[in-house]
Amino acid sequence: MRFSALTLALPCALLLSACTTVTPAFKDIGTRSGPCIDGGPDTVAQKFYDYRIAHRSNHLTALRPYLSDSLAALLAEASRDKRNTTLLNADPFSSRTTTPDSATVASASTIPNTDARNIPLRVDLTQGGQRWQDEILMIREGQCWAVDDVRYLGGSAHAPAGTLRQSVEHRE
Repeated sequence: MRFSALTLALPCALLLSACTTVTPAFKDIGTRSGPCIDGGPDTVAQKFYDYRIAHRSNHLTALRPYLSDSLAALLAEASRDKRNTTLLNADPFSSRTTTPDSATVASASTIPNTDARNIPLRVDLTQGGQRWQDEILMIREGQCWAVDDVRYLGGSAHAPAGTLRQSVEHRE
């Protein structure tokens, strides 16, 4: 019985292709109802801080492209609660009460596939001679990365709780 090279090559090719097939952990990464900013999680986070520093505003409509759907809805609801006035009029996206002069977001490194759904990133913030660090949680909504929460690590946090979400939801 004679085997041709094709007879041997075809099963080997099928076997190798089966070994390299990658099935994503999440088949559906969700959708997004609002506009978004192009880029990976670290790029979008840096653009968010750059925008805030340049415009010194907490206006939700202007910040909407940077925020996740759920955080935007939570902040819109929280703005109607008088208990949140002080936090929202200060800087809810930082441990300190006023917007920093500069922010440097740590690199998200390389994301090997689309399985990543959320990524926490450290942010080095400065204002005058003061330096502190916070953490920003970026989530993936559809093809977009968006800010979903901020963890206050700056030591003298003005917020009543450890994160932005906990603070506006009045959780301790």
